[in-house]
Amino acid sequence: MENLFRYFDQFTQLNARIQEVLSGLIEEVHLPKKHLLFEQGSICKDLYFIEKGAARIFYVKDGKDVTTSFGFEGRIVSAFDSIFSRNPSNYNIELLEDSKIYKLHFPDVENLFNNFPQIERLWRNIITDNFMLVEERLKLLQFNTAKEKYDQLLNQVPDIINRVSVTHLASYLGVAQETLSRIRAKF
Repeated sequence: MENLFRYFDQFTQLNARIQEVLSGLIEEVHLPKKHLLFEQGSICKDLYFIEKGAARIFYVKDGKDVTTSFGFEGRIVSAFDSIFSRNPSNYNIELLEDSKIYKLHFPDVENLFNNFPQIERLWRNIITDNFMLVEERLKLLQFNTAKEKYDQLLNQVPDIINRVSVTHLASYLGVAQETLSRIRAKF
């Protein structure tokens, strides 16, 4: 759980009492590759910190699977559209590797906001960080060629090609699988 609190410390320092309270709310789970942490059409109430492993967030529309993001060690993933709206989510979260996850029930966290302003600040900073990642993804998709998208992704996450299938990478980058295969063949 040390890595989870190190992750939190990036955003705001939590005192020992708050760490103790949060520790009592966190569930450690070990799950296999291909496990669906969350399914489209359900209301999401949990945050998932990836201690070990990898996940992808995707939706299925008209039978087509579209990857919108990945989560690796040291990141929180969730169906944020549902967390915020309390409505069914449009997204699925699938594990790409056998994973060790710390699960935190968001309503429990919300209940702490009034008593611990640091937790509310932490949550606000985590949301800001995730918003900035979405902004970066939009820039990546809108202003770059297929090769530039791939190169930029490799600069940000060098080992992604060893952990994510070409199909999921192509979907994430918004390019045809054949195009991505041609780009990769030139390396």
